[in-house]
Amino acid sequence: MPVDFDGIADFIAFAANSVYDGLVQKSIFLRTESDGVGGANVGRLLWKTSAGDAAGWSIVRNDSGNPRANRLAYVHSASGDDGVWETDNATFPVSTEISIGISMDASDINNAPILYLDGVPVNVTEFSTPTGSFDLGDTEGLQVGKAGGSIDALFYNGKIWNINLFNTILTPADFATLHDSKIGGLGMPGHIFWTPFLGSDGKLAFTGALAGTNFVYDHISGIKGTPTSSPVAIQDIEIALPFAYG
Repeated sequence: MPVDFDGIADFIAFAANSVYDGLVQKSIFLRTESDGVGGANVGRLLWKTSAGDAAGWSIVRNDSGNPRANRLAYVHSASGDDGVWETDNATFPVSTEISIGISMDASDINNAPILYLDGVPVNVTEFSTPTGSFDLGDTEGLQVGKAGGSIDALFYNGKIWNINLFNTILTPADFATLHDSKIGGLGMPGHIFWTPFLGSDGKLAFTGALAGTNFVYDHISGIKGTPTSSPVAIQDIEIALPFAYG
C-alpha cells in the first residue's frame, strides 16, 4: 500500500541501524506518485544522513517552482563539494505513478550514480561535481518523506510505495525486474531493507492516519518506522503478498 505524505509536516523516521549505515555500494528502489509542490520546491523522498546533517545521501524531486522543474535528483555529500545528479526536465511528472531506482558506488569520487525511471536507465546531468571523497558517515536514521534534523525539513508531497535498499550494485535487468514486481526485491542479492508500508499489525487492509503507535516496519531487519504528523496509509488492492506478517 502507499503512504500519502502531505508536503507540509508528514514523515516517517526509521531508527539508525548498522544494517544500512555507511554503505559503500548501494541500490535503492521505490514507487511514488507526486501530488505537487513539496518543501522549498525540493521535497525529499528519502534522506539518510549523519549527525548534524553533514554527511549522507538523499533522493529529491524538483518541483514546478524550481528552475529545473520536475526532475529526479540524487545528492551525495563529499569531503569537498557535494555531488548532485539530475534527470532531464519533466521526467518526474505530477499525478503519475513511477518507479525510481538508483545505484551508487561511493568507493571513488569519480563514480556517478545510475538513475532509473520505470525500470529503465535514464540520462543524467551532473549538476554539481563532487570533490575529495564521498562521505560514508550516514549514521542517523532514514527519513521518509522529508530531509533530516536541523535543516529546512523539505517535506515531500506525494505517495510512496515499497522502499527497498540493497548493499550491492544491481544490474539494469534487476531494476527492470523490480519495476515489474509488486512485492519488491525479495530474494534478490544484497536485499537489506524492505518496507511495503503495511500497518502496525502487518495487515494489507490497514488504512488511515499513521501516528502514535501505528508503526511501520522494515520486514528484513525489523527496524521500526515512527510516523510523525498524520501520513495516510491507503489500501492498494493491486498488491497481493504471498504471505502475511504480524
